[in-house]
Amino acid sequence: MDHLILKPKEDRRLRQGHLWVFSNEVARHPEAAAGDVVEVLTAREESLGSAIYHPHSLITARLLLADVEELDQSFFRERFSAAAGLRSRLFPNESCYRLVHGESDWLPGLVVDRFQDYLVIQTTAAGMDRRLPIIAQTLGELFQPRGIFERNDSGLRGYEELPERSGLLFGEDPGPVSIEEDGIRYLVDLLHGQKTGFFLDQKMNRQAAARYASGTRALDCFCNLGGFAFHLARAGAANVEAVDISAAAIERASENCRLNGFSNVQFVVRDSFAFLEQQRNAGIAYDLIVLDPPSFARSKKSVGAARKGYRRLNELALHVMAEGGILVTASCSFHIFEDVFRDVINEAAVRADRRLKLLEWHHQSPDHPILPAMPETQYLKLGIYQVI
Repeated sequence: MDHLILKPKEDRRLRQGHLWVFSNEVARHPEAAAGDVVEVLTAREESLGSAIYHPHSLITARLLLADVEELDQSFFRERFSAAAGLRSRLFPNESCYRLVHGESDWLPGLVVDRFQDYLVIQTTAAGMDRRLPIIAQTLGELFQPRGIFERNDSGLRGYEELPERSGLLFGEDPGPVSIEEDGIRYLVDLLHGQKTGFFLDQKMNRQAAARYASGTRALDCFCNLGGFAFHLARAGAANVEAVDISAAAIERASENCRLNGFSNVQFVVRDSFAFLEQQRNAGIAYDLIVLDPPSFARSKKSVGAARKGYRRLNELALHVMAEGGILVTASCSFHIFEDVFRDVINEAAVRADRRLKLLEWHHQSPDHPILPAMPETQYLKLGIYQVI
């Protein structure tokens, strides 16, 4: 096995549990191709274990936590089984969840989501992408799905010089798939929907928001397929307005609403910022508002603009919040750190001349585990506030 040798003192973060070796930390590169398995050595030539390697990526090596010679079917079977064991403990009666969450399941650059009898794979590291046939074969043998899709249309693949693509890898393509999460049914498009078809990371947060819904006039901004809106409606909200800029998303959400028989949800195709401004000008007030926007910060360079965007969004929401109302506000931008997001929310409250009580603070659902030594694995933040 080829060796990657670190510069002096660059092993400290890795010894504490981080799994990435960055290009500026490498003293000597191996003579290996993208996706090869190499051994990572300290400057004193002490082994830190095996890793998948990429000579041209900012993340030069991704540790595998063991002395692995090759990523073969035995390797994947062991790690998939361990990941599945955790999910069966977390959600014993659920059939939709993230089965594999990359580094957090010791499978760097690999995501696998389960939607009933179908699996969706994303590979963002060359080491995993090169072994996609083995991955699909092992998943098929272990879980017996009716179909396996790849959703490798993420721009993140460009960092490892991988082309974007999506399609069916195994089995049948049923078109839109009927799934059930927390007793609510959805039709999802596994090939063309957002991410892998549905935002599974807000699973527990939708349930948390629903606790405050009874009897409220509620608003769900950036509603996508209606996940938050439907949880609020089922929990007894008097009325829920669900807003999204995408007409296609609203069409799918409306279909999902009919599927569940909700009569207390209305949909609006509109930019959420513009809608909130319109409601403020009209003097409309809500008892509960959910803000679940897409990422505003795709990189460190966009953090300044993202802060302004989150502050403006929360300020607009606070202007249309009834006294004592509940604000549920989220950020899925890793580059907006937790303390920064809290500060932005407080800044928005000052600008809107409102006061806040923090009731609950959450992260992504536990099927998206967080590694304490690797902050990159903690990306979703969600606060539930009472507005005074």
